[in-house]
Amino acid sequence: MKIKRYLAASMRQALAQVRAEQGPEAVILSSRRVDDGIEVVAAVDYDESLIAGAARRAATMPAGSDAAPAAAPAEPPPVAAPRPTARRQAMPRAGVPATDRPMPAAPRHEPRTDTADAATDAMRREIRDLRRLLEGGFARLAWREARNEDPWKAWVLDELAAIGLTADVARRIAESAPDDLHAVDRARIPLALLARSLPLVEDRTCEAGGVVALVGPTGAGKTTTIAKLAARWCAQHGADQVALVSTDGFRIGAREQLRTFARILGVPLHAADNGADLARVLGCVVARKLVLIDTAGFGPREPGFAEQLQMLRSGAAHARVLLALPAPSEAVALQTAVAGYRALAPGGCVLTKIDEAASLGAALSVAVGASLPIAYLCNGQRVPEDLHGAHRRRIWLVKLAAALRARAHPPAAMPDRAPPIAGARAHA
Repeated sequence: MKIKRYLAASMRQALAQVRAEQGPEAVILSSRRVDDGIEVVAAVDYDESLIAGAARRAATMPAGSDAAPAAAPAEPPPVAAPRPTARRQAMPRAGVPATDRPMPAAPRHEPRTDTADAATDAMRREIRDLRRLLEGGFARLAWREARNEDPWKAWVLDELAAIGLTADVARRIAESAPDDLHAVDRARIPLALLARSLPLVEDRTCEAGGVVALVGPTGAGKTTTIAKLAARWCAQHGADQVALVSTDGFRIGAREQLRTFARILGVPLHAADNGADLARVLGCVVARKLVLIDTAGFGPREPGFAEQLQMLRSGAAHARVLLALPAPSEAVALQTAVAGYRALAPGGCVLTKIDEAASLGAALSVAVGASLPIAYLCNGQRVPEDLHGAHRRRIWLVKLAAALRARAHPPAAMPDRAPPIAGARAHA
């Protein structure tokens, strides 16, 4: 193993030295701030036992210790997985026939015990914890350096984070902020950047029709959204060309709400319990211009989720899919839903229950982060008044996100001026 200490003015310079001398396989063992700058200890060709020992020492080290990594540049080098030390095989002696060379001893395979398995698992956890410790510390240092170098973009990021955007999305948007803003109203820049970043799509279900399936987790508002779409169609084209289909045979009384809407609108409701039923039902209503499919609500980790996806794949493979996402949900729950339903390739999402949300940051972050276009906004229970095409409500959506933020967080102080672009002539 080769271990070396590097000293540089900044973490970015130190890591550049590590890459240049030890290559991409180098592993950062520790970093700390010293009088002359940043000290980084890196290693290459290391073994697992040393890393495990370092992980145990880091785990027991008190907070704030100099030996603990402070933080990192925006793009720290990946921590390489431990590689077993390879034994160097001796070269054959000249003049000795291959048949006369001593054969290597057969490796001894001893059965692994439960104790050995547990020790290996513990070592892997320690290595993983050390990696998180290092990467987390590097990220904090990178952010502190970024705030000092560019206070203007740091303020933009703070404003976006206050709206509730996740850290990765807020940072991505803040990086797109212009540097020279002397001639514009800089106070509006964070919201303008957010508005520009929102992926929106004009969905023409209520004009062109087709077969549309609403999917999403339990309680996402799929049934009410189906009713709003059907009512909007009926108001424009009449009720004789629309049909409703329910695949939710899992919850007791799940179809009763949709049946009530169907009776009020004067449209037929069909039920399907599997892929074959769904294909048969769609064949029966093929003459209808608009067919709306209301699906059972499942989270990706719930029993029945895979069955529901398979039903849609086999029975309605040609359907256009919209994913209902409840705006009050946390980012992790929304991200899980988006990842789970990605197999159906949704053409857009419907942000529901906006009127119940204390913040829109999580929902907007998921849409931006996943590049999932927002098709509709639902901000109430009225049918169909509280259904809005998202492409016409971009500014309204951003202003609402800012208004919700203002209720919980007072705006941060804006820097006196934005830093000028390097090499540009200073404005008077």
